[in-house]
Amino acid sequence: MAEKKYVIFTDIKEFTYKNGLLTNQQIEKMLWVFDSIVSLWAWKYDISIVKSMWDAYLCLADDALSAYDFTKYILAETQKYDDKEKIEIKRIALRASITYWEVAKNKAMNLDDYFGDSINLASRIITITPKWKIFCTQEVKESLKTTIYSQDIGEHSFHGVLLKTQLYSLVKIWNEEEFDINVDKRTLLEECDVIVFRSACVSAILSSQPVPFIENFNIIGIHLYMTVKLSQKMERGITLRSSWKIIKEVVSPVWIGYFSLHGSNTLAKIILPWIGWYLFSPLSFGVTYAMWKVYTAYLFHSIAWESLDNSQIKNIFLKQRQTGKNLAKKEKRNILKTGKNFYKDVLWIKKESGYSDVQKDLLKMLRNKEK
Repeated sequence: MAEKKYVIFTDIKEFTYKNGLLTNQQIEKMLWVFDSIVSLWAWKYDISIVKSMWDAYLCLADDALSAYDFTKYILAETQKYDDKEKIEIKRIALRASITYWEVAKNKAMNLDDYFGDSINLASRIITITPKWKIFCTQEVKESLKTTIYSQDIGEHSFHGVLLKTQLYSLVKIWNEEEFDINVDKRTLLEECDVIVFRSACVSAILSSQPVPFIENFNIIGIHLYMTVKLSQKMERGITLRSSWKIIKEVVSPVWIGYFSLHGSNTLAKIILPWIGWYLFSPLSFGVTYAMWKVYTAYLFHSIAWESLDNSQIKNIFLKQRQTGKNLAKKEKRNILKTGKNFYKDVLWIKKESGYSDVQKDLLKMLRNKEK
């Protein structure tokens, strides 16, 4: 039986990217704080928590004011937590959406779950909601007291929704935020992830060529490229010559895993000349992907004048190496296509003066066990 409910959808902005740049302990701390806040205020305002998906909650309310008060207070409490965190990727950066219409319980599969257009719409609205904001539909806005602040942010189209939806923000939207809502724009975390993914694709292609030894220098070139490009993206002013020193700091805690990449690749091609290169390419992708997820985290910490310790570097590297290997197995065609498209762009670093000297420095550092 369908009932009319106020649907509240909350999530941690860019959680997927944050999960790749933090250790398991840091993620668990963030989720524990988030869960504690949501559970406390849900109990106070008689809100039903229908589903928890790590970084997101689907909740139902019978009353518009209760739905608003609940989202207002969990937003305020999580923002207090965020204010104590200097590093952006450690912040919850909560956002919420509220819709209103009929929802029904899923009886066909005997699941304790709900479905309905209002739930689908809430999940789509939240994708354009900035951090620390609450977006709602016109029905919700009209149900709330006139004394509650609301800002008209216009009509918006969503995939899977036939008609445009009139939206309101229950928190003040500034001009630059309103511009971002209406423009398909990548965030800094997304842009960094694109650089890492494309470079890892090129690394996989280079490692898969069947001749031993040749790829080693080029793969180091890819790592130099990512150091420079990610640093430029975050306006850190890193030069080619100084990049190897940063690589040394980031790679040193995981030098065995990093350096074994080069030796294992060569050994596989010698022992298994026909299929060794094919078997090894997912590992090459995974190691490159993981190493520069670590470097992205390193940069975000350095912006706040903090640093990753060796145990954090190792934890992020191991977690993301496995993620990268799994991604390589699932996205083989996409990786090959992307690698071919960006092969020349990624290897532009070879043309820079001093490139050979930097390679020699890096190889010497990687072979030296006394860091």
